Order: sequence, then C-alpha cells, then structure tokens
Amino acid sequence: MLDVDGDLVADRPGLLIIADKGFASKEFDNDLVMRGAELLRPSFKRGKQRKGEGLLKSVRQLGFSVVS
Repeated sequence: MLDVDGDLVADRPGLLIIADKGFASKEFDNDLVMRGAELLRPSFKRGKQRKGEGLLKSVRQLGFSVVS
C-alpha cells in the first residue's frame, strides 16, 4: 500500500499505523522509519513491551463498538 501510493506517508508527517502482531519484522519497522511513519502493534507474550502498546486496548474497544 505504501509503495503504491508514495504520497500516503509523505502527505501525513508523523503517521501512526496500527497493526496486529503479524506485522513483526525489522525490515518492515525500518522501512516505516525511513518513510517517517511509526508502527503501533502489540508485542509478543515473551517480548518486551513496545512503545505505545498501552493505547491498543482503548483502540480495540473503539473498533469493536463501531463494528457491533
């Protein structure tokens, strides 16, 4: 998505992308940093807590209330 629309991140400085655990790779993290975006996703059970991870609970609750 970011490769198809290069302006998606460029037009939104400080873009925060929220994803699930499936988006876990150093390559992906580094690519987002190079583009000026930040990834918010949960950590794995045995991994250290990621920055901003505490915000995910409220985001999930909001998402479920919109879908329900």
